[in-house]
Amino acid sequence: GGTITVTGNVNLSSSWFTVSSGSGACNMTINGDLNISGGVFWSNEDATNNSITISGNYTQTDGVFIGTDWTAATTINIAGDIAISGNVGTSYCILTSGSGMCTFNVDGNASITGGNLLLTEDANEGILNIKNNFTYTGGYIWENSTTNACQINFNGTSIQPCNVTANTFNNVNYTVKTGATLQMENEPSYLNGDGIFTLEAGAKLGIKSIDGITSSGATGHIQTATRNFSTGADYEYNGISLQSTGS
Repeated sequence: GGTITVTGNVNLSSSWFTVSSGSGACNMTINGDLNISGGVFWSNEDATNNSITISGNYTQTDGVFIGTDWTAATTINIAGDIAISGNVGTSYCILTSGSGMCTFNVDGNASITGGNLLLTEDANEGILNIKNNFTYTGGYIWENSTTNACQINFNGTSIQPCNVTANTFNNVNYTVKTGATLQMENEPSYLNGDGIFTLEAGAKLGIKSIDGITSSGATGHIQTATRNFSTGADYEYNGISLQSTGS
């Protein structure tokens, strides 16, 4: 085991960097940003839990990030923003690639405009917790496991604008947690895929679509395969055009 502390930024443009690769946990603190533009950044490839704390931002334009590829759990805490872009054939942020679980806790904004956010490709979940804005306008958000789904949670304490105009693939579940407010940023925004959308009791959904929210079908802001709208949640219709409540 050990500890890695970086006072500035970590920039990876080629080669291979692994944080934990033995029977002891190696925990890493980056007091600046993590920038990946090539190569492979591997957080954990063994059976002992570890963590990475980033005081700045996580930016990926190419290359591969792997959270965990073995039985251990990995926690990535990001105080700033996460931004994933680049070519969909070469830019991969993979949270869970083994039987362990990887959790990304993002205090800032999450933006996917290219590349791949692959939440899980094995028997355990990849979890993305977002406290601020969520933008998904290009690239892919997906899971590639035959045995499990994965989770994107909105758990902020202030309004979280959501601008999504790209498709989610396979069983990605979206949950607006109690106390959070997810505001669909514009009329065309939607959340879709084969997973479950859940608006918990005590949460709030801001709705701008002219079709409101629907129980099924490809209309309105929420278009996932299964939709759970709590009767204990708040629903605010705040669009600029005439709106239907939906079904």
